[in-house]
Amino acid sequence: TTNFIVDALPQQQNTHNEQRKKTMMFGRGVYFSELPAISLMYGNGLLLCKVMPGKCETFKPQGVPPPDISEEYDSREVKANDSQGVIHIVKRPAQILPYCVIQLKKQSLTSQYIKPSHCVLPNTSVHCPTPNLPISNKAHDKASWSVVKVDQPKESIDNKTPLKTIEETMHNFTNPTTRSDDDQTCTICCDPLSSAGAVSLSSCGHKFHSSCIHAVISHQTGQQHIQCPNCQTIHGIKTGNQPTEGKMYFRKHTGQVPGYPDCGMIVIKYTMEDGVQEDGHPNPGKPFHAKGFPRTAFLPDNQKGNHVLQLLVKAFRRRLVFTVGSSLSRGEDDCVTWNGIHHKTQIQDNGNGHGFPDMGYLDRVQGELKQKGVE
Repeated sequence: TTNFIVDALPQQQNTHNEQRKKTMMFGRGVYFSELPAISLMYGNGLLLCKVMPGKCETFKPQGVPPPDISEEYDSREVKANDSQGVIHIVKRPAQILPYCVIQLKKQSLTSQYIKPSHCVLPNTSVHCPTPNLPISNKAHDKASWSVVKVDQPKESIDNKTPLKTIEETMHNFTNPTTRSDDDQTCTICCDPLSSAGAVSLSSCGHKFHSSCIHAVISHQTGQQHIQCPNCQTIHGIKTGNQPTEGKMYFRKHTGQVPGYPDCGMIVIKYTMEDGVQEDGHPNPGKPFHAKGFPRTAFLPDNQKGNHVLQLLVKAFRRRLVFTVGSSLSRGEDDCVTWNGIHHKTQIQDNGNGHGFPDMGYLDRVQGELKQKGVE
């Protein structure tokens, strides 16, 4: 196979019907990412490999391309602003063992970046009787439950067309770039920045073709933000495609979750109903199903737990907690599924990582929320 020949040229053609160049902007080698959303920017297939990185150096982009990997190192890890490893460059094909090819259907593709998280399993079994919680399908007691609804999309309130919204987003979060060096490349299309009009993003400063950023916004869920393809910095307020009719409920409870004996707990309940998919869903006009609802989650009722609760409220209002897509656990399409923000759906862990004790959970979920611009 020619997949791992470092000098092999891509087979795709660029917008000028020319063979796409191979820039290797972070140094000479074979490029990998642990994040599928990054790899899928270059095609609709994933080549899953086992890689021996050997002695690895780290690099944080500073606007200037780095030199090739030195003789001292076997690989390079390119890190984003939050020190998350985004791209890995392996120097030699002998360090790579291909495993399988994953080909995705078009309707399964998404440009949404989801940061992976690690699940910490407890080493000991803790006995914690489950309290009798009022979490049935019946109507909620409005005196004891706080109710949260999603925010109405701003573009629908203002009756703006998608094109008008994209133009406003471009105006708010990009700056025209008057001069681009010939060796600078747009990492979206891999063509030189000098070949077309370029812009820089207002917060992180990374540069791209204006038409490429316009295309990114038009294909993403929610068109009032830009998430930098290089460093994942979010410009604006990111919103999702969570069904608008769902509700979030929360209340305090005198019970405790394992690991937090000095405080009560917070009970969260989500409700969703079956509906019809809208623009921004995988199959507009087709029904979707809300199976497994209501769903319940738990937090410790301490300072950090209440902070996480407020972040979850903000995420729910922005339609980021759930999405519509394929359910891996059910093996079904067109379902309401979790959207990468992990919840503790059990009070006591039974070995699956869905409960307590888990002393790193509150920090991890804050990291997942931050990746969606909620902090």
